[in-house]
Amino acid sequence: LGAALAGEASHARFVKVRFFWVRHAKSCGNVMYRCPAEPDQALLHEIEADLFRDIPLPGFESASLDKDFGIQGPSVHTKDCSVQILGTDRIPGKRGNNGAIVRMHDLIRDPPLADCSLRHAEHAGKTFLQWLKASGLPLHFVGSSFLMRAFETAVAMFLEPCFDGIVNCTGIIDSGLTVTQVPYVTERALPGRTSVSVDCIPREPERQSELMKDIYAREKDLHIDTAHAEHWPRDEQHFEKFKAFMATQIVPSLGQGMPWAAAPLGPFQRALEAEYEALEAPEVVLAIVGHSAMMKEYCFGGKGKTPANNAVLQKLFIMEATPGVAHGDVQRTDIVLRELQGNCSLVMDAIESRLALRDLLAEDVAACERIFPVVELLQLQAGGGGGGHTPCERLAESDDAFTIQPEFRPEGAPARA
Repeated sequence: LGAALAGEASHARFVKVRFFWVRHAKSCGNVMYRCPAEPDQALLHEIEADLFRDIPLPGFESASLDKDFGIQGPSVHTKDCSVQILGTDRIPGKRGNNGAIVRMHDLIRDPPLADCSLRHAEHAGKTFLQWLKASGLPLHFVGSSFLMRAFETAVAMFLEPCFDGIVNCTGIIDSGLTVTQVPYVTERALPGRTSVSVDCIPREPERQSELMKDIYAREKDLHIDTAHAEHWPRDEQHFEKFKAFMATQIVPSLGQGMPWAAAPLGPFQRALEAEYEALEAPEVVLAIVGHSAMMKEYCFGGKGKTPANNAVLQKLFIMEATPGVAHGDVQRTDIVLRELQGNCSLVMDAIESRLALRDLLAEDVAACERIFPVVELLQLQAGGGGGGHTPCERLAESDDAFTIQPEFRPEGAPARA
């Protein structure tokens, strides 16, 4: 593709782009929806010290938590615990925009995955990778947002099952494949939901790496490419800009030397979906791990059910590159990216959120303890189940945990490999 973009020919060239959009697994922020009815107020000071040391927002230098308000349990507003911030320009007694009352997870900067969620991501990856192999779809690129919960999910779903020998990934995953952090897909709190959204502010790459090594107690290469962190926005969400980034930065970097297909006759006379199948052009397959609100907005127009954690959606594109006018030694290339009209397709569904949080034990959130005292706050008990697996982990092992949808199954294949 890269050679083709250099523009040896004067006519349009085509490539098909199969884009899988994956929702991240549950983070240490998501587990806060298990907030108890009567939180332990004695934890407020420790929580304040843990969370307020890492809030990179102006006006928070002297911020504190309101001791009189304390830690409030679930309410009609949220299933999360709530606290009230003092010492900023937020309005006491108010939630949402400019409000001083916020959800606990709004204050947890860039939370990592909970331990049980990591197991869920690995099982989801096993099912999806086996489907890719049965479908003959090699994966050329794996990306994620700059947030820890996204790139941890990407590693757990797409790389670990291959490198650990859980799935024979020959022909679908190259041994040198990494997870590349990409711009314009970082999570944003829904408008009006909160005045603070520290959970959507990425930590610095060096701190992310330190935290990952601390959590997993290993020096193992996590296969994460942070090259784009230096020159591209790390905290922005914009789907149109992401598509431009995909067309100009990601796709041209893949498959060096693979020729693009020449323009077919009447390429715009057929519906894109039919054309996609009929077009004899190279196909690149991308997987990007992102976030629920953005996926729901751009895949389903903000309507209907939010994609489950670890669910996989699909969108098809046809990309056309035409060599333009040369300016000195610089050859211009005009790129057109056409997108299949309508909603994304659900390829693989996943465990419902309410089930994943139902039977949490202390072992399921051990990684979160490095950030704040979540086990005590959520009043979780220790003690796994049979075979050393917790009930939360066993959920991922059930036959209906991660299911390939009927229209995407190869003929005669089961829902779960």
